[in-house]
Amino acid sequence: MAKSRKPQFFIGTASWTIPKQSRDDFFPPKAVKPNHLLAYSAKLTGVEINSSFYREHQGKTYLKWAESTPENFRFAVKLAKRFTHVQKLKVDATDLKVVLEGILQLGEKLGTLLVQIPPKLAFDEGTAEDFFATIRDLYDGAIVFEPRHETWASREATRVLEDYRVARVVADPNRIGDAPIVKSAEISYFRLHGSPKVYYSNYTKRALDKWVNAIEDVASKKAQTWCIFDNTALGHATPNALYVQKQLLKKFP
Repeated sequence: MAKSRKPQFFIGTASWTIPKQSRDDFFPPKAVKPNHLLAYSAKLTGVEINSSFYREHQGKTYLKWAESTPENFRFAVKLAKRFTHVQKLKVDATDLKVVLEGILQLGEKLGTLLVQIPPKLAFDEGTAEDFFATIRDLYDGAIVFEPRHETWASREATRVLEDYRVARVVADPNRIGDAPIVKSAEISYFRLHGSPKVYYSNYTKRALDKWVNAIEDVASKKAQTWCIFDNTALGHATPNALYVQKQLLKKFP
């Protein structure tokens, strides 16, 4: 009988900057001062690069980040907002190729590409088909998608995501209502922005335990499972992520 596969978890925050209030409790000050990424990656297993949403990074920068982190560490890279918020998914393949070539310098350290769209961008079948087909011509790895308009929970939208193996993000707060799981995607991705105040609120232990159980429920069904905390404004993301990682390691030692 084949052995069951141990779930792969990548738990972290949106950016690897370690807030001051977490340094004494979780990170030795001497380790943080010279390099936040080195200190961060010694404690957590994944990180979301949000700076790529606002500006492009050179390939050599991605390569440097990959080489400076442990073997089991992974990056999720947020696609530039000019593709999602300015061009509204109507992208030029040559332009997108240049950006992806830089990101791909992460090599095996690239866990997934994150695509987040603005709240007012509704599902349009033709645009969605063209967008994901363009990405898939250039990149065959994991893609996660965070829509914020309820039309993306529709059967038609789910069919497009299925066709291109794109996982729909499980977000908190949930802006699209109940949506089917994309079965063809090899990844599950939880993106927790803070509740009740987005980016600011700390999650209670009870809320965190609820998310641990939700992650556990889907972990065995996917090749990799992510949980990223985006409640960074007051520094709550780091301790929240460390707590969830600790609980998951108890369940899957």
